[in-house]
Amino acid sequence: MSNLAKNIKDFNYPNYNGEIYSAIMTNTPFLSLIGGVGGVKALQTKNSLFPTCSLYKYPVASQPAISEKESLTAPDDSYLKSNETNVTQIFQERITISYDSVLSKARLLNINSYYELSRIEYELIFQTARTLEKISRDIEYTFLNGIYAGPSSTPTTARKTRGMIEAASQGAKIDAEKEPITKKIIDEALEAAYSNRAQFKDLYFFVNSYQKLAISETYFEQKAYHYHYENFYGINIESIDTDFGNIKIILDRFIPHDVLLAADLSVIAPVEQLIPGKGNFFLEKLAKNGAAEQYQIFGEIGLDHGPSFMHFIISNLKYN
Repeated sequence: MSNLAKNIKDFNYPNYNGEIYSAIMTNTPFLSLIGGVGGVKALQTKNSLFPTCSLYKYPVASQPAISEKESLTAPDDSYLKSNETNVTQIFQERITISYDSVLSKARLLNINSYYELSRIEYELIFQTARTLEKISRDIEYTFLNGIYAGPSSTPTTARKTRGMIEAASQGAKIDAEKEPITKKIIDEALEAAYSNRAQFKDLYFFVNSYQKLAISETYFEQKAYHYHYENFYGINIESIDTDFGNIKIILDRFIPHDVLLAADLSVIAPVEQLIPGKGNFFLEKLAKNGAAEQYQIFGEIGLDHGPSFMHFIISNLKYN
Protein backbone atom coordinates (compact mmCIF):
# COMPACT_ATOMS: atom_id res chain seq x y z
CA MET A 1 0.00 0.00 0.00
CA SER A 2 1.43 3.41 -0.95
CA ASN A 3 1.74 6.41 1.39
CA LEU A 4 -1.15 8.01 -0.45
CA ALA A 5 -3.53 5.16 0.30
CA LYS A 6 -2.57 5.00 3.98
CA ASN A 7 -4.02 8.46 4.62
CA ILE A 8 -7.53 7.83 3.31
CA LYS A 9 -8.93 6.82 6.73
CA ASP A 10 -12.62 7.67 7.00
CA PHE A 11 -12.87 9.75 3.83
CA ASN A 12 -12.94 9.11 0.11
CA TYR A 13 -9.75 11.12 -0.43
CA PRO A 14 -6.25 10.96 1.09
CA ASN A 15 -6.13 13.26 4.13
CA TYR A 16 -2.90 14.85 5.40
CA ASN A 17 -3.89 16.49 8.68
CA GLY A 18 -1.07 14.91 10.66
CA GLU A 19 1.56 15.54 8.02
CA ILE A 20 0.67 19.23 7.87
CA TYR A 21 2.42 19.93 11.17
CA SER A 22 4.89 17.07 11.42
CA ALA A 23 6.56 17.61 8.03
CA ILE A 24 8.93 20.34 9.24
CA MET A 25 8.29 20.74 12.97
CA THR A 26 11.50 22.73 13.51
CA ASN A 27 10.18 25.44 11.18
CA THR A 28 6.66 25.50 12.64
CA PRO A 29 7.17 25.48 16.43
CA PHE A 30 3.93 27.31 17.27
CA LEU A 31 1.80 24.95 15.18
CA SER A 32 3.59 21.95 16.71
CA LEU A 33 3.17 23.20 20.29
CA ILE A 34 -0.59 23.70 19.93
CA GLY A 35 -0.97 20.10 18.73
CA GLY A 36 -0.88 20.56 14.98
CA VAL A 37 -3.59 20.04 12.39
CA GLY A 38 -5.64 16.96 13.21
CA GLY A 39 -3.90 16.58 16.60
CA VAL A 40 -5.47 15.83 19.97
CA LYS A 41 -6.11 19.53 20.63
CA ALA A 42 -7.62 20.25 17.22
CA LEU A 43 -11.27 21.36 17.27
CA GLN A 44 -13.85 21.05 14.51
CA THR A 45 -16.50 23.46 13.36
CA LYS A 46 -19.32 23.33 10.82
CA ASN A 47 -19.42 27.11 10.58
CA SER A 48 -16.60 29.28 9.28
CA LEU A 49 -17.28 31.71 12.17
CA PHE A 50 -16.61 30.20 15.60
CA PRO A 51 -16.34 31.50 19.21
CA THR A 52 -12.93 31.73 20.83
CA CYS A 53 -14.29 32.41 24.33
CA SER A 54 -17.35 33.43 26.32
CA LEU A 55 -16.60 36.51 28.40
CA TYR A 56 -18.25 37.83 31.54
CA LYS A 57 -17.25 40.33 34.22
CA TYR A 58 -17.35 40.18 37.99
CA PRO A 59 -18.37 43.32 39.88
CA VAL A 60 -15.63 45.09 41.83
CA ALA A 61 -14.73 42.99 44.87
CA SER A 62 -16.16 44.40 48.12
CA GLN A 63 -17.18 43.37 51.61
CA PRO A 64 -20.91 42.53 51.73
CA ALA A 65 -23.07 44.37 54.25
CA ILE A 66 -26.30 42.35 54.43
CA SER A 67 -28.59 42.65 57.43
CA GLU A 68 -30.73 39.79 58.70
CA LYS A 69 -33.81 41.48 57.28
CA GLU A 70 -32.15 42.01 53.90
CA SER A 71 -31.06 38.38 53.82
CA LEU A 72 -34.71 37.32 53.62
CA THR A 73 -34.67 38.42 49.99
CA ALA A 74 -31.92 37.03 47.74
CA PRO A 75 -30.08 39.69 45.74
CA ASP A 76 -30.91 39.92 42.04
CA ASP A 77 -27.50 39.44 40.42
CA SER A 78 -26.71 38.07 36.96
CA TYR A 79 -23.72 38.02 34.63
CA LEU A 80 -23.91 39.18 31.03
CA LYS A 81 -21.91 37.15 28.53
CA SER A 82 -20.28 38.12 25.25
CA ASN A 83 -18.29 36.16 22.69
CA GLU A 84 -15.01 36.77 20.92
CA THR A 85 -14.87 35.05 17.53
CA ASN A 86 -12.50 34.03 14.78
CA VAL A 87 -12.88 32.39 11.36
CA THR A 88 -11.50 29.51 9.35
CA GLN A 89 -9.84 30.30 6.06
CA ILE A 90 -8.95 28.38 2.94
CA PHE A 91 -5.52 26.94 2.20
CA GLN A 92 -5.27 25.54 -1.33
CA GLU A 93 -2.37 24.43 -3.53
CA ARG A 94 -2.24 22.83 -6.98
CA ILE A 95 0.19 20.08 -7.96
CA THR A 96 0.99 19.66 -11.66
CA ILE A 97 3.03 16.71 -12.89
CA SER A 98 3.86 16.88 -16.59
CA TYR A 99 4.71 13.73 -18.48
CA ASP A 100 7.98 15.24 -19.71
CA SER A 101 9.17 16.22 -16.23
CA VAL A 102 8.64 12.67 -15.01
CA LEU A 103 10.69 11.25 -17.87
CA SER A 104 13.44 13.84 -17.42
CA LYS A 105 13.82 13.11 -13.70
CA ALA A 106 13.88 9.39 -14.38
CA ARG A 107 16.87 9.89 -16.68
CA LEU A 108 18.69 12.10 -14.16
CA LEU A 109 18.09 9.79 -11.21
CA ASN A 110 18.84 6.64 -13.19
CA ILE A 111 16.39 4.66 -11.07
CA ASN A 112 14.44 1.86 -12.69
CA SER A 113 12.02 0.58 -10.05
CA TYR A 114 11.14 3.77 -8.13
CA TYR A 115 10.64 1.52 -5.11
CA GLU A 116 8.00 -0.44 -7.05
CA LEU A 117 5.91 2.67 -7.61
CA SER A 118 5.03 4.12 -10.98
CA ARG A 119 7.02 7.17 -11.98
CA ILE A 120 3.97 9.46 -11.76
CA GLU A 121 3.04 8.16 -8.30
CA TYR A 122 6.62 8.58 -7.10
CA GLU A 123 6.66 12.15 -8.34
CA LEU A 124 3.24 12.78 -6.78
CA ILE A 125 4.49 11.63 -3.37
CA PHE A 126 7.49 13.95 -3.66
CA GLN A 127 5.45 16.95 -4.82
CA THR A 128 2.79 16.31 -2.16
CA ALA A 129 5.42 16.30 0.60
CA ARG A 130 6.86 19.62 -0.57
CA THR A 131 3.38 21.13 -0.88
CA LEU A 132 2.49 20.03 2.66
CA GLU A 133 5.65 21.73 3.91
CA LYS A 134 4.62 24.96 2.17
CA ILE A 135 1.13 24.78 3.67
CA SER A 136 2.65 24.13 7.13
CA ARG A 137 4.77 27.26 6.84
CA ASP A 138 1.80 29.30 5.58
CA ILE A 139 -0.33 28.14 8.54
CA GLU A 140 2.48 28.93 11.00
CA TYR A 141 2.85 32.43 9.53
CA THR A 142 -0.93 32.97 9.50
CA PHE A 143 -1.51 31.72 13.05
CA LEU A 144 1.09 34.22 14.25
CA ASN A 145 0.64 37.21 11.91
CA GLY A 146 -2.87 36.80 10.49
CA ILE A 147 -5.07 39.91 10.21
CA TYR A 148 -8.78 39.20 10.76
CA ALA A 149 -11.28 39.42 7.91
CA GLY A 150 -14.70 38.02 8.76
CA PRO A 151 -17.27 36.22 6.66
CA SER A 152 -18.65 38.20 3.72
CA SER A 153 -21.86 38.02 1.74
CA THR A 154 -19.82 37.98 -1.48
CA PRO A 155 -17.74 34.95 -2.58
CA THR A 156 -15.00 37.22 -3.92
CA THR A 157 -13.91 38.33 -0.43
CA ALA A 158 -11.53 35.99 1.39
CA ARG A 159 -11.99 35.06 5.05
CA LYS A 160 -8.77 35.51 7.06
CA THR A 161 -8.20 34.07 10.51
CA ARG A 162 -6.90 36.29 13.31
CA GLY A 163 -3.34 35.45 14.36
CA MET A 164 -1.80 35.54 17.82
CA ILE A 165 -0.09 38.92 17.48
CA GLU A 166 -3.37 40.64 16.62
CA ALA A 167 -5.19 38.74 19.37
CA ALA A 168 -2.51 39.49 21.98
CA SER A 169 -2.54 43.17 20.99
CA GLN A 170 -6.12 43.32 22.30
CA GLY A 171 -4.74 42.29 25.72
CA ALA A 172 -1.82 43.97 27.47
CA LYS A 173 0.54 45.70 25.03
CA ILE A 174 3.85 47.30 25.92
CA ASP A 175 5.51 49.70 23.46
CA ALA A 176 9.28 49.44 23.96
CA GLU A 177 9.83 52.66 21.97
CA LYS A 178 12.87 51.20 20.15
CA GLU A 179 14.59 50.34 23.44
CA PRO A 180 16.40 46.98 23.72
CA ILE A 181 14.67 44.20 25.59
CA THR A 182 15.54 44.06 29.29
CA LYS A 183 14.41 42.17 32.36
CA LYS A 184 12.71 45.40 33.48
CA ILE A 185 10.61 45.61 30.28
CA ILE A 186 9.63 41.95 30.59
CA ASP A 187 8.65 42.42 34.25
CA GLU A 188 6.56 45.49 33.35
CA ALA A 189 4.76 43.49 30.65
CA LEU A 190 4.08 40.61 33.06
CA GLU A 191 2.67 43.00 35.66
CA ALA A 192 0.48 44.72 33.04
CA ALA A 193 -0.80 41.34 31.85
CA TYR A 194 -1.56 40.26 35.42
CA SER A 195 -3.51 43.48 35.98
CA ASN A 196 -5.39 42.71 32.77
CA ARG A 197 -6.55 39.31 34.17
CA ALA A 198 -3.90 37.06 32.56
CA GLN A 199 -3.64 33.73 34.39
CA PHE A 200 -0.19 32.41 33.32
CA LYS A 201 -1.32 28.81 33.05
CA ASP A 202 1.07 27.74 30.26
CA LEU A 203 2.80 30.89 29.05
CA TYR A 204 5.42 30.87 26.26
CA PHE A 205 7.50 33.67 24.79
CA PHE A 206 7.84 33.50 20.98
CA VAL A 207 10.67 35.57 19.49
CA ASN A 208 12.77 35.77 16.35
CA SER A 209 16.55 35.44 16.34
CA TYR A 210 17.43 39.03 17.34
CA GLN A 211 15.29 39.09 20.48
CA LYS A 212 16.31 35.53 21.40
CA LEU A 213 19.94 36.67 21.49
CA ALA A 214 18.95 39.83 23.37
CA ILE A 215 17.11 37.87 26.08
CA SER A 216 20.10 35.59 26.64
CA GLU A 217 22.42 38.59 26.78
CA THR A 218 20.35 40.66 29.22
CA TYR A 219 19.80 37.81 31.69
CA PHE A 220 23.46 36.80 31.46
CA GLU A 221 24.72 40.35 32.07
CA GLN A 222 22.51 40.69 35.14
CA LYS A 223 23.54 37.22 36.32
CA ALA A 224 19.82 36.46 36.43
CA TYR A 225 20.25 32.79 35.58
CA HIS A 226 20.84 29.41 37.23
CA TYR A 227 24.24 27.75 36.81
CA HIS A 228 23.99 23.98 36.35
CA TYR A 229 27.19 22.64 34.81
CA GLU A 230 30.94 22.78 35.36
CA ASN A 231 33.24 23.34 32.37
CA PHE A 232 30.27 24.71 30.44
CA TYR A 233 30.68 27.80 28.27
CA GLY A 234 28.12 29.96 26.51
CA ILE A 235 24.59 30.98 27.37
CA ASN A 236 21.21 29.88 26.01
CA ILE A 237 18.23 31.10 28.01
CA GLU A 238 15.42 28.64 27.20
CA SER A 239 13.10 29.56 30.08
CA ILE A 240 12.90 32.16 32.80
CA ASP A 241 11.56 31.97 36.33
CA THR A 242 9.39 34.97 37.18
CA ASP A 243 7.09 36.04 39.99
CA PHE A 244 4.26 34.85 37.74
CA GLY A 245 5.66 31.41 36.99
CA ASN A 246 8.14 29.75 34.65
CA ILE A 247 8.01 30.90 31.03
CA LYS A 248 9.55 28.96 28.15
CA ILE A 249 11.21 30.82 25.27
CA ILE A 250 10.66 29.59 21.71
CA LEU A 251 12.62 30.70 18.66
CA ASP A 252 10.29 31.21 15.70
CA ARG A 253 11.37 32.65 12.35
CA PHE A 254 7.88 33.99 11.59
CA ILE A 255 7.72 36.39 14.55
CA PRO A 256 8.63 39.98 13.54
CA HIS A 257 12.12 40.90 14.73
CA ASP A 258 10.89 43.78 16.93
CA VAL A 259 8.15 41.81 18.74
CA LEU A 260 7.95 39.49 21.74
CA LEU A 261 4.73 37.48 21.73
CA ALA A 262 3.56 35.99 25.02
CA ALA A 263 0.96 33.29 24.32
CA ASP A 264 -0.79 31.10 26.89
CA LEU A 265 -1.05 27.74 25.13
CA SER A 266 -3.64 26.42 27.60
CA VAL A 267 -6.40 28.25 25.69
CA ILE A 268 -5.12 27.88 22.10
CA ALA A 269 -6.14 25.25 19.54
CA PRO A 270 -6.45 24.90 15.76
CA VAL A 271 -10.02 24.70 14.44
CA GLU A 272 -10.73 22.62 11.34
CA GLN A 273 -13.71 22.86 9.03
CA LEU A 274 -14.16 19.49 7.32
CA ILE A 275 -15.60 19.11 3.84
CA PRO A 276 -18.34 16.42 4.00
CA GLY A 277 -17.08 13.12 2.59
CA LYS A 278 -13.61 14.54 1.91
CA GLY A 279 -12.17 15.62 5.26
CA ASN A 280 -9.56 18.35 5.57
CA PHE A 281 -6.30 18.95 3.74
CA PHE A 282 -7.19 16.25 1.28
CA LEU A 283 -5.64 15.42 -2.07
CA GLU A 284 -7.97 15.15 -5.03
CA LYS A 285 -7.33 14.75 -8.71
CA LEU A 286 -8.34 17.59 -11.03
CA ALA A 287 -9.46 17.43 -14.64
CA LYS A 288 -6.67 16.70 -17.09
CA ASN A 289 -5.39 19.69 -19.03
CA GLY A 290 -2.84 18.68 -21.66
CA ALA A 291 0.15 16.39 -21.11
CA ALA A 292 0.06 16.53 -17.32
CA GLU A 293 -1.68 15.13 -14.27
CA GLN A 294 -3.12 17.77 -11.94
CA TYR A 295 -4.13 17.55 -8.29
CA GLN A 296 -5.06 19.91 -5.51
CA ILE A 297 -4.64 19.92 -1.73
CA PHE A 298 -7.49 21.76 -0.06
CA GLY A 299 -8.20 22.56 3.58
CA GLU A 300 -9.93 25.07 5.84
CA ILE A 301 -8.55 25.94 9.25
CA GLY A 302 -8.61 28.79 11.77
CA LEU A 303 -7.11 29.63 15.15
CA ASP A 304 -8.95 29.48 18.46
CA HIS A 305 -6.77 31.90 20.40
CA GLY A 306 -8.93 31.96 23.51
CA PRO A 307 -9.52 35.16 25.53
CA SER A 308 -7.25 37.96 24.38
CA PHE A 309 -6.45 38.94 27.97
CA MET A 310 -4.59 35.65 28.45
CA HIS A 311 -1.81 36.87 26.13
CA PHE A 312 0.30 40.00 25.65
CA ILE A 313 2.97 41.44 23.39
CA ILE A 314 5.98 43.71 23.68
CA SER A 315 6.25 45.63 20.41
CA ASN A 316 8.58 48.17 18.82
CA LEU A 317 11.68 46.63 20.42
CA LYS A 318 15.15 47.66 19.29
CA TYR A 319 16.21 45.70 16.22
CA ASN A 320 19.63 46.31 14.62
